[in-house]
Amino acid sequence: MSSLHILTTSASLLAFALLTEANRKDGYRNGAESQTTSAVQPGQAREVLPAEMNKRQSVVWAHGLMMAIAFIVLLPCGAMLVYLPKFKGRVWLHAGWQLFTYAILLAGMGLGVWLTEVKDYWEVQNGHPSIGVFVVGALLLQPLTGLIHYWQWERNHPALRSASISGEVHRWWGRIIVILGIVNGGLGMHLAGIKTGRVITYSVLAGFFSLSWLGVVVGTHFYCARRAGVARPEQSSTTGTQRVRSEGEQHFRTASTTKRNDSSDTD
Repeated sequence: MSSLHILTTSASLLAFALLTEANRKDGYRNGAESQTTSAVQPGQAREVLPAEMNKRQSVVWAHGLMMAIAFIVLLPCGAMLVYLPKFKGRVWLHAGWQLFTYAILLAGMGLGVWLTEVKDYWEVQNGHPSIGVFVVGALLLQPLTGLIHYWQWERNHPALRSASISGEVHRWWGRIIVILGIVNGGLGMHLAGIKTGRVITYSVLAGFFSLSWLGVVVGTHFYCARRAGVARPEQSSTTGTQRVRSEGEQHFRTASTTKRNDSSDTD
């Protein structure tokens, strides 16, 4: 629990640092501007000051950066860690990496929720806020299925490990949610009015890390299938040799017995 607390605290500090730096650049050192609010009559829209607009834009950027880095870089890289050559602590490295990423996601979602309250994004027919809350909530299933799969992996016979339902759910649920999160990032960029060049950069990075992840998964699958295919003929060949040897010994014994019986009849 202490390591999880450290990870969560680190993510919170990262969010705070991003906001502090953004606010410093956005002109908050001029305090007089933030105090020049005019009286708002009933039914009249409140005037949004430049400082407030700058703050909102800073939160939009912090939210977008944190969620984009988490979904297109950290989560795929964390998933690929389990395909590294086996070493002690590999599973826990994967778990710690993903928990740290999830802490960043929670901090980023907090900024997103603040934005929805300020700018009424819930009323926009975009779907980005609702999908974002669903995606971050759905990832809560991953630690549970991961722990169950690890327990089954340690307890069960090696022949039963590949048949773990929790393992399949953990893998495929994670892949689906990460892809959905990447797509939702595109919706968020459209909602925020991000320039086309930055959308292209996001798409290229998302494609690169997603294809790298896919390549590692597919490559590992074929490598394991090839190793299993090589092992089976060797096992079959050994079994066949033993069978032929046993049949030969049985034939020799039968022939020897028949010969002895013929000799006895002759005598």
